[in-house]
Amino acid sequence: MTRLVESPPTTAAAEAAVGGRRWAVPVGFAGLLLVLAGWHFLVDIIACVVQPLWPTLESHTGLRDGRIFWIFLLWSMTTSFGQLVVGWWADRFPSRWLLWAAPPVAAVCLSLLGVSESPWVLAALLFSGALAIAAFHPEAAATAGGCFPEHRSRAMSVFALSGYLGQSVGPFYSGWVTTSGGLEALRGMLPWGLAAAVVIGLAARFVNWPPPSHARRSLSWSGLRGTLPAVAMLVAV
Repeated sequence: MTRLVESPPTTAAAEAAVGGRRWAVPVGFAGLLLVLAGWHFLVDIIACVVQPLWPTLESHTGLRDGRIFWIFLLWSMTTSFGQLVVGWWADRFPSRWLLWAAPPVAAVCLSLLGVSESPWVLAALLFSGALAIAAFHPEAAATAGGCFPEHRSRAMSVFALSGYLGQSVGPFYSGWVTTSGGLEALRGMLPWGLAAAVVIGLAARFVNWPPPSHARRSLSWSGLRGTLPAVAMLVAV
């Protein structure tokens, strides 16, 4: 069962407790940060397997004249603006369950890209996978930053680094397996992706978790309306 514990002591309190000895980084939630980094690494590997495959997906589904662009746009908008929606939702409702649910859903959807030649099936799989990827990041980033409030930048750098490493592995993996086995070879990602998600999810149940750092509020139009100017600026750019 997930354990909620109080935040680690401040630097001053830690020094007093050990007779003035200075701690470089508190260690209370180090295990949680490693778990989140592992999740982030896995999710971004899965998210980036599609990057080198767009020409192959276009020919596989029989789309011509650049019509694959509309599926790419659906994927891109869901992975990006979906995080804004999920972040708004997560500020109002308990959302840690997304950390467990998102990685296996993304693994299933992205591993099945080659099972059908239908553009509609491809769009549905990419939309579902993109939504899972978008759902993971806001809650994971907020939790990673809360692991060490007095060392938030260092905690976030570890979390971000794991994602960048995953982004470098994902395209290499998909290009490697599809060169010899075609899109159907992506199904090989399903067993190891699910296994990794299960292992990391089990590890997450044995580390300390901080309590939620914000009060949950009910959904309201006024709360959403406050984000509209920022959304409009992003769309304009």
